[in-house]
Amino acid sequence: MNYFKELKKWNNEYYFAFTFFISAYYSLRTSLLQTYPIILFLFLSVVFVFLKIFTTSYERKEYLLIFGLIIFGFFNWYFSKSTTSLIIILAIVGIKNVSFRKTLKIRFITKIIFMISIILASFFGFVDNLEMVHLREGESVLRNALGYEHPNVLGKVLLEEFLLFLVLYKDRFENKDLLLMALINLLQFYFTKSRTSFAVICLLIVFVFIIRKTKKMQILINFGNLTYLSSLILFLISYVFPKWVYGSVGQLPLIKAIDSLLQYRITYSHIFLYRFQVSLFGQKIVNYWNNKYAFLDSGYLNLLLANGLVAVILFFVGLFKTIKYLVSKKQIYVLLSIFMIGLYAVTENILSTFFYNFTFIYFSAAIYNNVYTQEELYE
Repeated sequence: MNYFKELKKWNNEYYFAFTFFISAYYSLRTSLLQTYPIILFLFLSVVFVFLKIFTTSYERKEYLLIFGLIIFGFFNWYFSKSTTSLIIILAIVGIKNVSFRKTLKIRFITKIIFMISIILASFFGFVDNLEMVHLREGESVLRNALGYEHPNVLGKVLLEEFLLFLVLYKDRFENKDLLLMALINLLQFYFTKSRTSFAVICLLIVFVFIIRKTKKMQILINFGNLTYLSSLILFLISYVFPKWVYGSVGQLPLIKAIDSLLQYRITYSHIFLYRFQVSLFGQKIVNYWNNKYAFLDSGYLNLLLANGLVAVILFFVGLFKTIKYLVSKKQIYVLLSIFMIGLYAVTENILSTFFYNFTFIYFSAAIYNNVYTQEELYE
């Protein structure tokens, strides 16, 4: 018993350690340094999050829900051959009584350090700078990955870092910070030629400018409603359009032009919906078709096909409860983060990936009574 009491003293620190190691693991996994023994980071993150869960006091009704979620996480791991859902569930369950602010700061700083290190390593030749040539509107475009496994990764990392910055430092945020974000966005586009991340970050800057110039209560209610509607509409578009619309009108010049602009993401989504049936607990998605590499870039379809129908239901139940909670706590920048990640997820697999979607930790509002402390709300 005394030993257990000693373990409980470090309850919060276990979650902070989990946050560091899981952020480090995913940072390396999405880079060309993934061949190193990075599995150690994943192992340590799981050890620490289970220590956090085992040393936390839960209410009786919470135990049942937590047990059910973790069992589903293991089911999904078994069927999909991916730890993604399990890690997300452990992150949500384990954050009880932990400071969101400190957790997000650790994530923010860790990812910045690894991002800068990976980019510098590519510049100085310690890791390859993967170059890709893509054909866009009949012209060849050279794209640099800057140490990552794909040129699109840097833009996705930057988007989350910008969102974390807004959430953490909203009270000290100035217009000159928007200018700095715009310059960094231009710089990443210069090297990576990632159009989607560039456009989404530009839209983020516009939204932040509007929020700063509008009455907070009105924009809060509007953003709450917008986040509700957009999540459902974008999910339906991601499924219905490639499933039925593309099949019937896919040869129309306008549809073909949009598909080409999106690097044939509509075509690939149509192929994956044809190849894989929707299951309850998910399945392993093989990124090949007719002996050619084909990648499912839709975050919504990946959630449905790879993680299963149960995961989709849990996601939307948790999302809607979380949005309601965030509106009541006037957390406009967290709502903005959910909206921007959801928008970006139409063309990138970032929705159900903990590395790109930090907003999952707020889903704990669907389990616990109050996930914010007074200090975090008014700091």
